[in-house]
Amino acid sequence: MEGLIVSFTHSNYCIKPTGTEKFVRNLSKILKENNYNHLNFFSFYTDSTIVGVNYNDKFCGIYEYDKIIDIILFYARENNYRIKMLHFQHILNHKTSVLKQVVKKLKVPVCFVLHDYYLICNQLKLIDSNNEFCGVTRPSEEKCKCCAYRNEGINHFESMQSFLKDINSYIYRIIAPSNYVAEKVKLIFPEFRNRIVVRPHLILTGEQEYKEEKSKIKLAYVGAQMKEKGYDDWKVLVETIRENCPDAYELYYFGTGKQEIENVTNIYVSISEQGDNAMINNLRKYGIECAFVWPNWAETYSYVYYELALCGVFIISNDVSGNIYSEITKNKNGLVFQKRKEAVEWLLNIEDVQKRITEYKLNGAYRPQISNVNTDLSDFLSSVDILQTVRMDNKPKTKVLKSIMYRVKYRKFHL
Repeated sequence: MEGLIVSFTHSNYCIKPTGTEKFVRNLSKILKENNYNHLNFFSFYTDSTIVGVNYNDKFCGIYEYDKIIDIILFYARENNYRIKMLHFQHILNHKTSVLKQVVKKLKVPVCFVLHDYYLICNQLKLIDSNNEFCGVTRPSEEKCKCCAYRNEGINHFESMQSFLKDINSYIYRIIAPSNYVAEKVKLIFPEFRNRIVVRPHLILTGEQEYKEEKSKIKLAYVGAQMKEKGYDDWKVLVETIRENCPDAYELYYFGTGKQEIENVTNIYVSISEQGDNAMINNLRKYGIECAFVWPNWAETYSYVYYELALCGVFIISNDVSGNIYSEITKNKNGLVFQKRKEAVEWLLNIEDVQKRITEYKLNGAYRPQISNVNTDLSDFLSSVDILQTVRMDNKPKTKVLKSIMYRVKYRKFHL
């Protein structure tokens, strides 16, 4: 009898190109390769009364949100599946009241995956109303006194605490992608510290050899054109280089963003359209040597960091970048600065930049060659499973018009 995994996400992982969705796509593939079926419910930011459904990576339609239990039971009984586990990948815009009902009705183990800090604050990147990263600690009157989101954040944290307490006996694992996140979250939720585990998304091995390059330094910004990812800081850096040393660098942008900057070559990269190795392939194709990675929040993992490492790219970042900061410090494959001004000034010192890049490429201790998706499922499966005995006479009906409109909107993804 085959097993069924039920997951909850805040977006359709089949069409969105960002890190959380990439992780869910990879995990879904591994589950299917191990003879597990995957039923996914994704929420909508604009309408909390509906939910999208994917089954084994195929879009099935849009349903009434309150029909989630009926949909799960229908798939389980129709296919004679045993329900193995509930995966809460991201519960943004989901109704915790309904999720609690689902857990208690099905009585199967639950795991949470920490892709950001939504279990702590509704400002899921912990950026306050002053546009400052406020640190990975629990919201409180003292901590949040200067933040306009104070009441929302405190109420959200209390709501998450209540939700976790209500389903405590069913929580099997809380999965962190890095030691940085695990240690922070253990301090905030000490009652779960024995169930918080570290499971990196990727396994990197081998050692790549590189040759010294005698040309302009190829410097890139990689990822979303968003302020919190450092794109505004990148624009300042580009302008400074243009004014001070325009002939020293070749500047590139890699991602799906449409904004163009003078003297910067845009390379369109979308892993959802071009495959999981799209970024690595393009970084290697264009010979990128140095990257400016400047998020103004603590990244929980950052696929970008590891993609750059696989290409021998020397990484420039800041000391609030979370796992990026932690990994650069440990692996010595870049430099970390406190302020953007310091990073910009260093990048204007062309001789030292070239020296550092060359030293790393020729002698760096961390120059991984091969990346494999982590296929270990032990934290995503437990020995408990449930054969549902409640028979559903009819499959819940889709919201036909909404489903059709959604398929049309995203037809390029072959929904």
